Amino acid sequence: MITSGKCGLVRALFVGASNSLFLSGQWAVDCDNTSAFEAEKGLFMVYDHIVMDSEQIHRCIERLAGEVSAVYRPEDRLLGLVVLEGAARFAADLLSKVNASTDVVYLRAASYHGGFASTGTVKLEGDLSNAIPGRKVLIIDDIYDTGRTLDAIVRMVTRYGPADVKTCVLLEKNRPHEAPVAVDFVGAQVEDAFLIGYGLDYEGRHRDLPFVAAMRPPTDAKSMPEF
Repeated sequence: MITSGKCGLVRALFVGASNSLFLSGQWAVDCDNTSAFEAEKGLFMVYDHIVMDSEQIHRCIERLAGEVSAVYRPEDRLLGLVVLEGAARFAADLLSKVNASTDVVYLRAASYHGGFASTGTVKLEGDLSNAIPGRKVLIIDDIYDTGRTLDAIVRMVTRYGPADVKTCVLLEKNRPHEAPVAVDFVGAQVEDAFLIGYGLDYEGRHRDLPFVAAMRPPTDAKSMPEF
């Protein structure tokens, strides 16, 4: 096994095992902390496959930064509205490469609330009433999924009288969007799967993975293979 990081990632090199966790080149959790295995719930977490590796993410952000820089001038005093917590890493990497003077504010939003499917209810936390009026606003989110979160944020921002509102996402899922949004800057189209890594999480974990991976729904721990 080739370990990566202080606890947690092990690259599985076992070939021929029936469980997808052990297919060559995939990643698994290997940590003494039992919470990584959701032991208290009898769940075992599996990354099925990598959707975007770190190099692909880097190239994607370089391209997006160029597109954003072509739209805004330094004197525009762009306001970057970062959706927490998933977009924080993406926004930091993106804005460091954008050739525009940018102020940053944060908004907390959630629609999954700990599950594998969106609940359909979007919860927004943050008072932006003083930051937005008269400003050019770039909403930065990690993923365009159902569209409900982005739609709710765009509607809220518009109520505060910005000079302009645009949206930027790292990923757009290839699926019908319940609340269609005309996203201005899209990093990449990806499959309709539950994704983790590079800011995306499952119940607050796996945000620090250097890649984006598709995650299988948990299975009963009794079915996990023997090491």
